Amino acid sequence: MDLSRKGIISIVQIATRKHSFILDVKGKGVDDPLVVWLREVLEDDSITKIIHDCRMDSDALHHLLNIYLSKVHDTSCWHFVITGFEDQNLNNTLTQNGLKPNMARHSDVYKTNPAFWDTRPLTAPMLEWAKGDLCALFQLQDKQLKKVAAMPASAQAAQELKANMASQEHCDFARSASVASFHILSNVGHFIGKGGSSIRRSDICCFLRAHLDIAVNLLMFFFWNDSTTC
Repeated sequence: MDLSRKGIISIVQIATRKHSFILDVKGKGVDDPLVVWLREVLEDDSITKIIHDCRMDSDALHHLLNIYLSKVHDTSCWHFVITGFEDQNLNNTLTQNGLKPNMARHSDVYKTNPAFWDTRPLTAPMLEWAKGDLCALFQLQDKQLKKVAAMPASAQAAQELKANMASQEHCDFARSASVASFHILSNVGHFIGKGGSSIRRSDICCFLRAHLDIAVNLLMFFFWNDSTTC
C-alpha cells in the first residue's frame, strides 16, 4: 500500500468521542466541497487531531489534497516519549497501555488484496475495522495524558513539550522531503529523503487513516447535546 504522495487517498476517517464517520474522498480534487471542509478542519490549530504515526498521512494529505495537517497528538510519539518504545504499531501500543487491541484489524488481507480499502461499497468488516481504530485512539490519548499528568511537576511540562515537538516533526517528516522515484531490478520502490523510508509501490490505492479529536469546537457544532464518552 502506498500511504504517501505516490498513492491515492481512498477514505478519511474522523470522529468525535461519540460518533464515527467514514468519508469517501476517492477521486475528489482539491476544490471538492468535502475536501475544502476537511482542509478547514485539519488545518485548524484549535482542533487536536489524534493520529497514530501521522508521517505518511501528512505527506499524502499535503501533496494530494493540498491539506497542511497541523496540531496533532501523535500517539506513537507520545508512546515513545513515555516508554522509550519506538515505531510500535497501533495494536501493540494499545496492548502496552492496557487497552484492548482492535480485533477487527486483519493486516494480512493486504497480501491478497492490496486494494482492500478501494472496495465499494464498504463492507461491514471494513466499517468495524475503521470504527475500532477511532474509538481506540481516544482511549489511548486519555491514557497518555494521564501518565504525563502523574509525573513529578518538574517533568510534566518537559515531557509534554517533547511529545508535542515530536508530533510536529512527524507531521513534517515526509511532506517536506524531496522525492525521487526510480525502478530497480528486484523491486519497485519510492524513497523519501536521504536514508529515508522505503515504501512498496501499489498503483491501485492508498488508505489514509486520519483520526481526529474534534471534541471541543466541532463537537459543539455538530453534536451540541452529545456526551463525550466513546
